[in-house]
Amino acid sequence: EAIINRLLPPQVRKLGYDRTHNGDMDVFVAKFVPDGTRLVYSTFLGGSGIDQCRGAIAFDSAGDIYLAGYTDSRNFPATPGAIQQTFQGGYGDAFVAKLSADASDLLFATYLGSSGPDHAFPGVYIHSDGSIITTGAAGAANFPATSGAYQTDFGGNAGHGVWNGDAFVARFSLTPDNNHILHYITFLGGSADEKSTAQHGLALDEDGNAVVAITTHSADLHTTPNAVQPNIKGGNNIYIAKISLDGSRLLAGTYFGGSVETGYEASGLAVDSNANIYITGSIFGAVTGHPTTPDAFETTPPGGNDAFFAVLSGDLTELTYSSFFGGSGNDRIRDLARDPCGRLIFAGDTYSTNLPITEGVLQAEYTGAGDTYIARFDPPTLQLADFNADKIIDHTDLAKLAAHWLTSALQCTDLNNDYRINIQDFTILADYWQEQY
Repeated sequence: EAIINRLLPPQVRKLGYDRTHNGDMDVFVAKFVPDGTRLVYSTFLGGSGIDQCRGAIAFDSAGDIYLAGYTDSRNFPATPGAIQQTFQGGYGDAFVAKLSADASDLLFATYLGSSGPDHAFPGVYIHSDGSIITTGAAGAANFPATSGAYQTDFGGNAGHGVWNGDAFVARFSLTPDNNHILHYITFLGGSADEKSTAQHGLALDEDGNAVVAITTHSADLHTTPNAVQPNIKGGNNIYIAKISLDGSRLLAGTYFGGSVETGYEASGLAVDSNANIYITGSIFGAVTGHPTTPDAFETTPPGGNDAFFAVLSGDLTELTYSSFFGGSGNDRIRDLARDPCGRLIFAGDTYSTNLPITEGVLQAEYTGAGDTYIARFDPPTLQLADFNADKIIDHTDLAKLAAHWLTSALQCTDLNNDYRINIQDFTILADYWQEQY
């Protein structure tokens, strides 16, 4: 190792925490230089069983790496500061781990489980105060919910298979020597099955409140006053909840969906600076009564299994936008991102030969046997041009655009998407302001 460290350039000198494959299936973490030509680091993480992480990764201000997922390894490398140092049994446990910024050291790792099937696939986030928030599925009543949490009792059916049970949300911090300080663990479930998505089903608002999306069969989940949808439709819907930073209260809760032949799956969440909630997901089988808005890109199901995306207010009382997305075949959204300008970017898989494709794209034709796709939707002009987020287009927004123009800052002020900030963008905003006000 000493010889390798002398020979390699500084950015690749550190060796991974674990360079040996441990068993059936391991997690791996890798980092490349920006142009992808060199590997900065790579490491395994796991035990002798099955260990999985499905995109639940986050970074703190120091660059340290946080992962969450699933393990059935009895020898997963839990650390002395863990919440649970031993495997709890059943089909598998959730885990949360922290690696150093260069991936050379495992700083913290814990099981988080019960005697049933548990996982933390949907996500892990680091709050501005450094605390760690994760969510997933809890498969049995002895999952370690904490006193004073919003829901301390297991809601319904014990999990069967890794996907079902109650959802859970957990928040904890780490001391400088990586011992845990547990803030809360709460169940989130009703009398029937909940299924916490395998994709990103967790987001944080600016106050650190956790926004969670799950699939539910329960008709008795709590909804808050004036919720977008106070009751479940059919046997299976999305349920969206906002849990307070201390884990003691349900700040907002609503069902979302229609009566569906097979089921729903949430696959992405995002929250903007005004606390609006963005959600994507998939609908399996024929559906009736799925909520869409008049300005939707697609107001009716295009055919087969369809994807959807929607925007709700932060208190879950208003459906701002909702649309289907897809073609005549089976379509699925797998993940969602929202850029700083409010543009929604999502990706998934499609079996549709007529997916709505725009001009000039990299691949305009379906190749067969299932393709991946990526799509971007821009917000309406009012949202895009409201630079100070006061829901009014006026001289203050014009002034901010002019400031960007003068400093040549290519940011969200490129209203005509020509990759320049100039008089054309200023004119677009001025014309819109005059037309509206």
